[in-house]
Amino acid sequence: MILGTESAFSFSSFMDFNSELNNSYINTLKEGNIRDVLIANAGQGMLQKMDFQISFFGRFYLTYGYFLIGLWLGKIGLFQNVENNIPIIKRWLIRALVFFIITLLITGGLFALAPQPVDFKSWIHVLGINAYDWSNMALTAIILCGFILIYMKNRGGKYLSFFAPYGRMALTNYIFQSIIGTSILFGWGLGFLGKIQTSFLFVIAIILIAFQTIFSKIWLTHFRYGPLEWLWRSATLGKLQSFKK
Repeated sequence: MILGTESAFSFSSFMDFNSELNNSYINTLKEGNIRDVLIANAGQGMLQKMDFQISFFGRFYLTYGYFLIGLWLGKIGLFQNVENNIPIIKRWLIRALVFFIITLLITGGLFALAPQPVDFKSWIHVLGINAYDWSNMALTAIILCGFILIYMKNRGGKYLSFFAPYGRMALTNYIFQSIIGTSILFGWGLGFLGKIQTSFLFVIAIILIAFQTIFSKIWLTHFRYGPLEWLWRSATLGKLQSFKK
């Protein structure tokens, strides 16, 4: 987390959700054709993402940290020798739960004491955001350890294995979700952005994930990879890979 004034990408404009800049961007998403949306996302939309990643909130540093943790877990062979590591995983789950509660209380306490409205140039707000980031890291550990422990149960592994094909086609499913989501919400599609309740979007997401999971399982009975996974693997290795089983 870095405390600064304004980034090179007009951080203050991005933080003001009622600014003319943001209102113009949202209106483009709501009413623009697909060309307008692509231009807006390639310009202001990309700058906002960069600002979120490397400026005040510094999400890039957390994301990079998660990659390093994943690399470390792979190096120590945690997932290749799970059964022998169950006691360690249980200990880390307990530690993560305790740490999560502590950091959540600190976050709540800091923001309760902080002056209103929120001013991210104030150190107390910055410390609150940092504490919140630590709670997110603890929650990540809770989810990871909990998932492993549930998966190692016979019944749990049986149910969770249902989603394995979905994970093997993660890139294809992600891009497909983006196409479906934007066609429902953006102006070049149905234009439901800001008009549809979050509960309905949640139901749509669950239905879409279920459909993709079933489709992925059927696809992988005939092919070795998802279509985009095959392209990515072929490009990475510099050679067309075997596609059909």
